[in-house]
Amino acid sequence: MASRMRWTARVGVAALAVGVAAPAAWAATTWAPGATADKTVAVATGQYSWNYGSSFGKLSNGKVALSFTSDATSPQGTYVRTGTVDSGTKEVTWGKAQRTSQGTKFADRTSLAAGGNTVHASWITQHRATINDITQPRVAYVRTLVGSTLGAPIRLSSATGRVDYPIVAASGVNSYVTYTNSDTAKVVVRRSNDSGVTYQKAQNLGTTTRDDGEGFAAWPINCASGANVAVVWLPGNGTIKLSVSENSGADFTTKTINAVGAGDDDEGWASCDATGDRVGITWNESDGVYYSEYNTTTDSFDTARKNIFAFSGSGYLASYSGTVALNGTGTVGVAAPLCVQDGCDYTSKTTRIDLKWLESSNNGDTFAPAQALASSSVAGKYLNDSPS
Repeated sequence: MASRMRWTARVGVAALAVGVAAPAAWAATTWAPGATADKTVAVATGQYSWNYGSSFGKLSNGKVALSFTSDATSPQGTYVRTGTVDSGTKEVTWGKAQRTSQGTKFADRTSLAAGGNTVHASWITQHRATINDITQPRVAYVRTLVGSTLGAPIRLSSATGRVDYPIVAASGVNSYVTYTNSDTAKVVVRRSNDSGVTYQKAQNLGTTTRDDGEGFAAWPINCASGANVAVVWLPGNGTIKLSVSENSGADFTTKTINAVGAGDDDEGWASCDATGDRVGITWNESDGVYYSEYNTTTDSFDTARKNIFAFSGSGYLASYSGTVALNGTGTVGVAAPLCVQDGCDYTSKTTRIDLKWLESSNNGDTFAPAQALASSSVAGKYLNDSPS
């Protein structure tokens, strides 16, 4: 796999796993109605749907929400769905999916975040279902969902320009959308401090030299907690950049994690999560899955770059698009897709991808042995990726 570009042509791919809950229920269930089927337990979407991670959130009322793309309807569109968690079984009963993207436009690359009881969903519109002509516009949008009421779509980028993946994060009334301007190489964030009603002008965090064949792409991922917001992104020189704001996105300072080759090809897919003054970052390099933790109170990395799952001797050769979750003052969880051969090619079921969970109780200083969330040995579920 050379870049995220291959994920733009996923017609006919079955629903991906989102979240890290109830893997046994997910693995045992077979379900294939259309994308808008109502009140389905456990499995979140129908066939011919997918997302790229950063697409799941918990609301303050205890409900959960997810976003996904589906080409089961025409034109291909993005959707949001909320569900209620059973307090005993922890299974989710999902309500009706609602289309977030415009009904007359092809759309993809959705993400989701929850601020209080407000759901924020972002996506791009594009020329057609698969991006065959990369010179065509890719336009970023975001809108809110409160209860069952969708707000109006808000365009965030030029109607004639191109962006890569718009990723949204939220905390309380603050929401943030980050993306790369694929024409100018600028990594930008647009913030709202009024629950997504309005967004301020784009702030430039830096530039990238990475070009994944669809234009510049730093793959920025953001996370937020209280007044703290962080963006992790790839400048293209083999390092990881972490841009941090402690004043709800008014200004940012940027730190560098000296990874090894983390800007090349599959290497370096990064993610972050924030709680209190903690910012956890995970990414992958050629020899394993890595973790580091930044503290906004001390303005320093309390946990230095650490290989938390080494590929050597593990039976796996690569990883990508993992995610991190923080809890309390010291707990870290990392969901890592692990590939049995270098390349992680989803087009062949012989290139299998397991999903493993790594957990630490001491801010990532040590991790317990990996646990299986989803196994590629289950028939029909050979490829498990893009957790949220």
